[in-house]
Amino acid sequence: MSRLNMTKVAAPSAPSADTAEVYLDTTTELFKSIDDTGALRTFGQDGLHNMTADSGAINNTETIIVGGLNNARIGANQCKVGTMIKGILHGTCTSSVANASTWRFRIGTAGTTADGVLVSAANSVAAASGTNIPFVLELCFTVRAIGAAATVSGWMELRNTGVTGISAVTVQTVSTTNTAFDSTVANWLSLTYVAAAATTTCTFRNGVIQVLKI
Repeated sequence: MSRLNMTKVAAPSAPSADTAEVYLDTTTELFKSIDDTGALRTFGQDGLHNMTADSGAINNTETIIVGGLNNARIGANQCKVGTMIKGILHGTCTSSVANASTWRFRIGTAGTTADGVLVSAANSVAAASGTNIPFVLELCFTVRAIGAAATVSGWMELRNTGVTGISAVTVQTVSTTNTAFDSTVANWLSLTYVAAAATTTCTFRNGVIQVLKI
């Protein structure tokens, strides 16, 4: 039986013309390829980052749920036209006032909530009742153009258990508000949550950021 042993590489140089190389990335610990232009690609269906423990109770302070600094790295020039990335969150919500909740992908070099907003969407207001009501959130985007002012198109889907808790609507789909970003530099990607007030509080149990297509 043969095995391939690979040493982690932080920033490989571009290979010779008309060739490509596969390497193990030091930061993300994912297998990636680099072509003769220096463009990096991650193999499809890679999980950039996933939760390993429940979050605390989160309400009106925007908080990174999954991703962020040292967790979800998007390499310089890694995104291509057609790159698709999805975040999935599972949690529970307790609400006593009809507050809206906002979901965002942030991207930038800080890996914190100080990074710029890439896509953003708010679900319809919460119910004024409900304790520990389960829900699932999906936030997705597709890269439409690359470069110093790369653009994306995205959507959010929220599936709630009934009409209490995080939303008075069982299922809803919302087109995101999108902002350009610089795909020519290395960035950290974060999926965040914030409620309009402390009277709508979520605890997150599971979460992942996936690369569906690179």
